[in-house]
Amino acid sequence: MDKGKAVEIKDLDELEFAIFCVENIVLLQKKYARIVERFAGQAGITLSGALDFFYHSTLYQLVRDGISDMHCISDAYLAEDLREDYSKFLVH
Repeated sequence: MDKGKAVEIKDLDELEFAIFCVENIVLLQKKYARIVERFAGQAGITLSGALDFFYHSTLYQLVRDGISDMHCISDAYLAEDLREDYSKFLVH
């Protein structure tokens, strides 16, 4: 599919699926924001720094790709996991 090119939705099933996909993207983006905000507070870094670290983390890749249902784990747990990774990063 070309970017910017509209996709024709042919029936109710396709419409429901399209809405489901968009809703999931929005929910994941909100989850990312909550994780990053909590992680920034725990690590004592800026939101920009936390966001940069998050987007380059293995955790982000796992949540984004739906591996092991990581998106179902609490924000607090994931932020703490990210903080631990960040602590290891600072040592190296």
